[in-house]
Amino acid sequence: MGAVFEELLYRNVELSNETAGEHFTPRDVARLMAELAISPDDDRVTRAGTHLSIYDPVCGTGGLLSEAAERIEELNPQTAVTLYGQDVNPESWAACSSDLLLKGHSPDTIALGDIFREDVHEDGRFGLPSRFAAFWY
Repeated sequence: MGAVFEELLYRNVELSNETAGEHFTPRDVARLMAELAISPDDDRVTRAGTHLSIYDPVCGTGGLLSEAAERIEELNPQTAVTLYGQDVNPESWAACSSDLLLKGHSPDTIALGDIFREDVHEDGRFGLPSRFAAFWY
């Protein structure tokens, strides 16, 4: 159902004369990003009883959040995942919330707002994948 919803969303963006990349990351790109960021060697993913929180501060329609959750599910179905996101565009926010709901995730942690003016999830704790941490000094 999520793929059909995503295809309809993409077509709607095209019909509105906006650039699709403006708030829609192609599924293949989101999947590649999730595969690069979430390593099967990371014991935070593969350890039994793990709970992971994933945050996309400019989540758009939620493609990257969905792909990250699917990647974790592939590597360890017992890992609990909570998805967090924020987007300034009301239509993108609504689409993201709807898509996550269709995929069995709570939309309650997806916020409408401008990340540069107010980080709604600033009290959350979100780790950077260790393979990228060296670049963030």
